[in-house]
Amino acid sequence: MKLKLSIQAGTEDYSLFRTTLITVSKLRKTCILRFTSSRLVIISTPNSTGTVIDQGQVWCTVPHDVFDTYVVNSIREDNRVAMECPCDTIVGVLRKFDKCNATQLTIKLVRLVTVDKESEAAAAAHNTDNTLCGLSFSFQDTRDERTIQHNIKVGVKLLYNAQDEKIVEPTVNYVGILMLQLPSHVSEWGPGFNAFFKRIERYGNVNTLKIHGEQLGEKGSLKVIVDEFDWKLNIAWKGPLDAMLNDMEGDDSHSDPRDDTLRHNGETNAESSPSPVACNEMHIEDSDVLDTGIHGKSIDRHSTMLENASARQSQDKLKGHEVIVRVRDWKVCSKLYESFEEVVLVISHDDSCVFHCSLERGIDRDENNKEKGQIIYYISKCKSLN
Repeated sequence: MKLKLSIQAGTEDYSLFRTTLITVSKLRKTCILRFTSSRLVIISTPNSTGTVIDQGQVWCTVPHDVFDTYVVNSIREDNRVAMECPCDTIVGVLRKFDKCNATQLTIKLVRLVTVDKESEAAAAAHNTDNTLCGLSFSFQDTRDERTIQHNIKVGVKLLYNAQDEKIVEPTVNYVGILMLQLPSHVSEWGPGFNAFFKRIERYGNVNTLKIHGEQLGEKGSLKVIVDEFDWKLNIAWKGPLDAMLNDMEGDDSHSDPRDDTLRHNGETNAESSPSPVACNEMHIEDSDVLDTGIHGKSIDRHSTMLENASARQSQDKLKGHEVIVRVRDWKVCSKLYESFEEVVLVISHDDSCVFHCSLERGIDRDENNKEKGQIIYYISKCKSLN
């Protein structure tokens, strides 16, 4: 098993890597680092830490081309190397690296040297967890024509293959979901939407809330409903929101949630919501084949109108999406919103809620957009609507 990474300081790629780790460290004390051939996945779940602030799961993706050197060798499937590590310690190393006059950071998986060899042999004999490994962070600090070599080791716990396979990304019911493109926190609507997020923090005794989203033409609406302790509160956002109603077929519900969430950036509302004209083209009228009489045509025309009205009613029902979540999970979304400029809120009716943040990386040498970094916060419903 081999792991070696290197990244340049002061670049957009380093900022993406640093921002991702700092964001996770604000939520949990520990996280899972899963290195594969194509990307680094940073996972934070309630089960991966002793102190649980929220019940949501954080899945972050850092593309492999963020690093100048990315070498991962493992005998496991997908060339995986997974480990549990302390977030605060790693963030502390990165902050020290930022203060130094260093240009490159090198990260390696090393075996920590132990003094008591007999204890090490006994631990190996009992097949206990491998706590003798660590991540080595190396960089050079140049000051006053002197070069100081820093080599900081952070202890980690490697995960066995059986442990790693149990950590699975949550799945979302992507049939008829509602996607809302939230205004950037640096835009003119950003301060107002940030205040909308934090409005619920005024009420410390509230435990659950209902997120209600609707599609109004090409736009959307969002409001938070509190119905506890014999009183009801509606907090509505009156500013602009771009909405996209995604009526996917059931066969596509098992596709990768990350790919479906990203797809909204390149599609238009017309592509995601079939128009009435397209629906009529898929409908075969029996009047043209069975009967050419005036009476037959009038009956078929009437039945077609009833079918179209029923289809419109069913589509209108799908436009309103609601889910009940914990207040502390919603507060985590508030923290994430303040850190990223491109944020999408996904509401799956009476199922779950997904808060998707994208990290821009600019363009490559061929003037193509680089693969974005992603931070996805999955929130499952705390109770059903009915």
